[in-house]
Amino acid sequence: MTDSSKSQPPVEAVKIDPKQNMDQQSSTLAHYSLLASLDAQKRLESAEQLMQLLVKFQSEMDAPNAERNESASSDLNSCYATDVTYGLRRLLRGLSSSRDAARQGFSVALTELLSSLPMLEVSTVLKMLHDCTQENGNRTGQEEKELHLGRMFGYMAMCKSGMLSRKSTTLENVLEIVTGLLKCATKKSYFSQAAYQVLIAILKEIQQTDLSKSVSEAMIRLVLNNGVTNAQGLWFAIEAQHCAPSFDKWDEIMMGWKSKKIILHRKNKDLIVDILKNTTDSGPRVHSVWTTIINLLVEKNSPLSSKQLSIEEFWESVEATLFTTSHERKHIGFQVFEAILLIVDEKQIPFLLTPHFLHCLIDSLSKKNGYFYKQALHTATNLSEIASEKPFIAFPLMMRLVGKNGSLQFDTVTKTKTVENIITTLDTDQIESYIDFLVTSFTDPSSMLNDSLVGTTSSTRVESVRRWILQQMFQLVRMGRLHKEQGWISLIIEFVVVHGFFKPLEVDSKQEFGKVSDDISTLSRERLVSILGALGNISLIDSLKANEAEESVDDDSNFKKYARIPRAHLGKRLNGDTWIYYVCQLLKEMESNKQLTPLGKSSLNASAHDAIQTCYDLVETIRERKAATPEENASLLEELSSFESLVLHILLNIYYEPEEFTLLAKEIKDCYTRMHPQSEAKPIQESKKRKAANAQSTEATDEDMEASPEPIEVIVDVLIGLLVKPCTLLRSMVSDVFRGFCSRMTSKAIQLILDILSTKSGVQGASQLFETEGEEMSDDQEDDTEEESDDDDSDDNEEEEEEDLNAPVDEEFRRKVVETLGKAALFTTQQSNDEEAESDDEGIDDDEMQIFDDKLAEIFRQRYDIKQTHRSVKQNVVHFKSRVMDLLDVFVKEAPTSALMIPVCKSLIAVAQSIYDNSNETGLYTRTESILSQKICKAKAIPIVPINAAIDALKDVHEKLMGASEIKFGKLCNLLSLYLVKVIKHSSDEMKSTTTEASQHNAKRIKSENENDSSNSANASMTCASEVDQVCDIYMSTFTGMLNKDLRVQEQMLQGFIVRFSDPYAAKIALRISSMLLSTFDKPLNLQIKTFPLICALKIFSFAFKHVVQTDVWLNQDEEQGIAGGCKALTDFFKVATFALDRTKSEVKGPFFFSNDRVCELVKEILVVLKRAKLYLRPAKFVSVCLTEELATIGKDLIAEKKFKDFKRAVQVISEINRVCLNQEFTKSKKNNSKSKK
Repeated sequence: MTDSSKSQPPVEAVKIDPKQNMDQQSSTLAHYSLLASLDAQKRLESAEQLMQLLVKFQSEMDAPNAERNESASSDLNSCYATDVTYGLRRLLRGLSSSRDAARQGFSVALTELLSSLPMLEVSTVLKMLHDCTQENGNRTGQEEKELHLGRMFGYMAMCKSGMLSRKSTTLENVLEIVTGLLKCATKKSYFSQAAYQVLIAILKEIQQTDLSKSVSEAMIRLVLNNGVTNAQGLWFAIEAQHCAPSFDKWDEIMMGWKSKKIILHRKNKDLIVDILKNTTDSGPRVHSVWTTIINLLVEKNSPLSSKQLSIEEFWESVEATLFTTSHERKHIGFQVFEAILLIVDEKQIPFLLTPHFLHCLIDSLSKKNGYFYKQALHTATNLSEIASEKPFIAFPLMMRLVGKNGSLQFDTVTKTKTVENIITTLDTDQIESYIDFLVTSFTDPSSMLNDSLVGTTSSTRVESVRRWILQQMFQLVRMGRLHKEQGWISLIIEFVVVHGFFKPLEVDSKQEFGKVSDDISTLSRERLVSILGALGNISLIDSLKANEAEESVDDDSNFKKYARIPRAHLGKRLNGDTWIYYVCQLLKEMESNKQLTPLGKSSLNASAHDAIQTCYDLVETIRERKAATPEENASLLEELSSFESLVLHILLNIYYEPEEFTLLAKEIKDCYTRMHPQSEAKPIQESKKRKAANAQSTEATDEDMEASPEPIEVIVDVLIGLLVKPCTLLRSMVSDVFRGFCSRMTSKAIQLILDILSTKSGVQGASQLFETEGEEMSDDQEDDTEEESDDDDSDDNEEEEEEDLNAPVDEEFRRKVVETLGKAALFTTQQSNDEEAESDDEGIDDDEMQIFDDKLAEIFRQRYDIKQTHRSVKQNVVHFKSRVMDLLDVFVKEAPTSALMIPVCKSLIAVAQSIYDNSNETGLYTRTESILSQKICKAKAIPIVPINAAIDALKDVHEKLMGASEIKFGKLCNLLSLYLVKVIKHSSDEMKSTTTEASQHNAKRIKSENENDSSNSANASMTCASEVDQVCDIYMSTFTGMLNKDLRVQEQMLQGFIVRFSDPYAAKIALRISSMLLSTFDKPLNLQIKTFPLICALKIFSFAFKHVVQTDVWLNQDEEQGIAGGCKALTDFFKVATFALDRTKSEVKGPFFFSNDRVCELVKEILVVLKRAKLYLRPAKFVSVCLTEELATIGKDLIAEKKFKDFKRAVQVISEINRVCLNQEFTKSKKNNSKSKK
């Protein structure tokens, strides 16, 4: 380094071309403006391009002056290009600008420029910087702030560019910068941290120079002149001890500190905490001293690590100060926690969850409108993400959140999924450890008792802990993102079974927490049912296969990482057994365990024990039959599995409701015996009592066998009865079991389901569906409650409310009021009957009035309770029907070709008709509509049914369509009608094919037999023709009956029918429509069909005529008969068109008047029919049919009278008719009218 006080050489004149200078400046000026862009990418690109240009200009100038004296480096004009000197001044001035991001962009460019000028001295840049940021008395406060910021940015640019490590830099230069920074730090408090950041950067930079020791000592003494008393001084002192170890005079600096040479020593803990807790005064952001301290404490290779604070000790000392005081310190505390969370060792993260922090975190998350909700939520999210990235810390982290210092209901209280998300990251070993912890805590909950539990007594808190443990076990099974394995699921089930049905003998001798209450045992049984329900939709993961897949697959995705069991094992164990079979086997084994006492053993009578044994024996029989059945017989295997599942669920529920399910066990056993008699080859071992009872009832059973219902009917009745139970497990079981018996369904069995759907809603329907023992009502009361419930359902309808106000008073209710109120009611009645008379009776005193009010309130309360009860009854009926509808859904899916689909369709459409306008049963209607429209009508498999039954169903649907007042129901009837026609056609084709095959098979027989076969074939053809006529009659009857109504829906219905079944129905429909329309014109005008229905009917005729199959026209008859049928339809059509066009001459407006628009529509349909008729008729026949004198005359008159709204289009249409019909009068009329138009 050299002294900067040496004299500078004189400036030498340099010849510069003015034109070249202007060109260079113009190429660089654009980049200066972009340096202030708010886009960081644009700023960097602009700085890079500017530096490239300046370096280029400087290199061009350095080439001829390579031998210049180094001492002349301070002469900018002689040593550097003009653009370089201009850029240096421009960049220094820009540091004080507050425009957009000018200060950031200019500082970056300045740093690069200074680093590219190695001959430039620090003193020169300092003089230029001070000149650009010179203070005077005329500047405002904002201007002074910008000048100080510009000066600090300039100092930082000089430090980062490496100028301080140059040989020309002196001690005085560095101290001048340090003095300037200290001056800036004292100007404004928010400048202090930035100024000290530059000071620390300078201290680190000078360590690479020869004078590092002297410069470091001078800086430390200058900066820490007053000792270490604030966060900035502590920050600088800590950095100085680590980057300047040569300085050994800390005893003179660190006055009042216990350990002077090691600031982060354990002895200085209190002083450090006192300084750090005041860092909230500097701003809302975490002070940089926190980051420095945390980084040093986390560093393991530090030589001072054995003497300095550990990160755990530091956090324990700080967190109590941060999270128990002001909002500002809590705000800083969350930021410090997240800063530590990012750099601390993973194993140390759980220890950061200290009591004060957890309390503040839970309290902040529980209040969405609190000050720290967003910050606390961000912290909780980070904890979940860290557990996901590093699963080995998930378990200890979760234990801290739900432990004694946390909250058992952490997710519930905070309304987050923090604990749930952490649990999903647990591996198998951690899950088993967590289950062991839950089991241990259940036995001894003392370690989990804290203030977050509800209740004041110890027993109440213990109950809360055990309830939470049972809930957590259920959550583990139910979590979809948690990979399920048989091992830990079995542990949970065993635990729940033990505490739900048994009492361990050794528990009573333990401490007060060892006894399990009856409520917890009941809850354990409920959780077992919930767990079994959740396992029904879960597929297990084989641990061995998962490990093999993990080793063989490089992709870490969950789909490829884990080997899942085939879907056929869904809801089963790895060996193929169901989970409920596993539970029943556990119960059987534990009943023989002497260390366990059954809780419900005393409540089960002898018949219940016999039923349990019967179920066990029947299950083993079914399993043996399944093992002997080949896999090819899939339907039998499915049926046997359904039997097994039904018996196992009945067996389990005997422990819950022995009285009801004991009877079901015998019924199901009888059903199985009758359906699979061969399986009784190996007799079931029975007790002596049951053998005697069975022997006595054998004769009676044989006699009543014919009168008893079919086994499938009994099974369906049992399944329907189980749907009433408020148990999700039973409901899902019913659907699965019913699926296995769909192939055995009979008409009576399916009728049991359909009868439920046909019952009425409300109290009347509930009395038919459910047993109401002890709640029988009189007819008057039942009618009264039904009226009340109906009124309640229509409270939102103003019109109905007005009707209720005018409704007659309920005499039964009046009688109750009079009987209850007594004298008060009599007094009121006398006054109302004789208002003018003066009564001498005494009035009601205060005591009697109080009794009056109480009794009156009680009466109205009872009336309100009745309303609420019957409203809930109506809802229960709707829900029950929805569950029964699930069975129909299963049947439709499993047996789409069953002949029972016809009664199912009739029943469903009847249900839809009865509820489609009921707002309280919208969900049930939507389900019914979905099954009909999506499952039945769109099914690819079509059943073969008796044609008469399908035709009767079609008639029933059309009758309901005629009475439909809603478009949505009309569309549903239309879809079902098309489905039934498809069924009829399919059944007819199959019957015809079967008859033909039988005829061909019998052709080799004798002549008499052959003649009989021919007659059978003819009868089949007549049947097919008859069925076509009946379908057409149904559609035409519906169409005729709705001609005077809104035909838009009906028109679409017929068009859809014609498109789907053009062969053979299109020709039939066209012929019948033309005949029907022609017959109406024989009547007087006022009895004829009106104009709008007439146009719709003609449109449908032309639509049907277009869809007649060309190869097999008119009912598959021969050519002559087909042409005759076509001619008949065309002749009738044109006669109708002629009569219709004749109406256009009438000027009287009304329903029979033809407007110009209607005439256009009619003529268009005539043209469509004419073009299509060419495909069926020979030219001569075509002219004879289509050419009529009346039609030609009316057409000519239409053109002459300009009846059309679009005259040009009308001329084209009539001309086409003229060309086809060879009528020359149309041509003359067209020419004449064209001239008149011109």
